Amino acid sequence: MILEVIVSGPRTSIEAPPRFHLAHQGISAGGPADPLAARIANRLVDNRDDASVLEMTLAGATFLAHGDLEVAVSGAPLPIELDGDLRSMNERFVVSRGQTLRLGVTTVGVRTVLAARGGLLSSGAESGDCIKAGDRILIANEPAARDRAAERIPTLTHEPLLRVTPGPDGAVALDDLSFLVTPAADRRGVKLKGSIPDAPASPIITHGVSCGAVQMLPSTDLVILGVDQQTTGGYPVIATVASVDRWKIGQLRPGDRLRFQTISFDAARQALRGETRVER
Repeated sequence: MILEVIVSGPRTSIEAPPRFHLAHQGISAGGPADPLAARIANRLVDNRDDASVLEMTLAGATFLAHGDLEVAVSGAPLPIELDGDLRSMNERFVVSRGQTLRLGVTTVGVRTVLAARGGLLSSGAESGDCIKAGDRILIANEPAARDRAAERIPTLTHEPLLRVTPGPDGAVALDDLSFLVTPAADRRGVKLKGSIPDAPASPIITHGVSCGAVQMLPSTDLVILGVDQQTTGGYPVIATVASVDRWKIGQLRPGDRLRFQTISFDAARQALRGETRVER
């Protein structure tokens, strides 16, 4: 089965599973910028959690189906039209041969993912490459992962809260401060505008950094590193986004007002165990 790209959208790419444990070779993890949305969409169509998905940024794409397929859309909410009829986010539905699937513009959050039952392949594009009009996306024929509960569906907001643990280069009091998400935001990282009293930042000896690291620039602006981040950096890491909230980095929208909540490492582990429990 094939999905033909009619309109590609601002930035639509096929995202394969993250490449963990390659940072020592200078290779970032990559994968979906919002891995929770990818997991939700994949579970809705009985895929493995790590099946490849389509990731769309700020606005969706338009596709023509060459075959019958089951799909689900999750992440930043947007209108979904199937031959003019509306479909819902976070629900599985069928796209029949010859039908046109059109995804609109997001109003909150940044990234929306589409999963198709069986998983996605691409004829020519590498994982992470942007697709273009005329491309044909192949639907794989991988076995379904059945009998799994669905994930809780999160609510996106223009005033997100990120739980963080203290950073390796010295903790800074962030909890009572508000930061503006700037337009300097992509899969590599998100720059935040704000003011941190009495916290001058100076370059340090370059060391390894990971997705979720919160770096402080000399201006005291902050940068949160995303899934395509560089693997080393010379700015102090003053906090690290807890794993349970790392999906939110991919949904930070320019103009959002962001706040942090500092928690202990034990609390971060407990939150991750609690949030990853699934509900029907």
